Amino acid sequence: MDTSAPGAPLDRHVAAALRVAGARREPGTEIFVSALGEFDGPALLAHALGRQRLARQVLLVRIVTGDVPHVPVARQAASSPVGDGVALATVTFGFDDRPDLPKALTHLPGVDPAAATFVVSEERLDAEAARAMRAWQRWLLWLMLRRSQPAARYYRLPPGRTLLAGRHPAGDMR
Repeated sequence: MDTSAPGAPLDRHVAAALRVAGARREPGTEIFVSALGEFDGPALLAHALGRQRLARQVLLVRIVTGDVPHVPVARQAASSPVGDGVALATVTFGFDDRPDLPKALTHLPGVDPAAATFVVSEERLDAEAARAMRAWQRWLLWLMLRRSQPAARYYRLPPGRTLLAGRHPAGDMR
């Protein structure tokens, strides 16, 4: 599993979030989830700016789908520390697996998903992108979005401990 080192933009977002939070680190774990195959530094920074504090343990998670039908639960998650209580994790599910993110994260040392708060980045289509599509493309996208389920439910995140962080305002796609 690839847990490659953070790139420069991610480094800047993590550093900025830690500066904003300053000495205001509270007990607990916050897990930032991105299903787009990338670590979501902007969500971490926006969360720190909004709350003016961060949990002592922060885990940035990217989720990828492997090219095999099943990945054993014990091998789904791998992490690497960044520093100051921040770590990066890559969780890989097989294309035929029923994703259960909290269960996959239980195999990471020092992470207790049962006591963590999850922050889910949900990408949304902006109005400009929707207007640029042809009518049949908008209709197909609308149909696919209606049939999909929210990321928090898909990854089996606990409803009482999951926050949603949208990235772009959704446009009217009719």
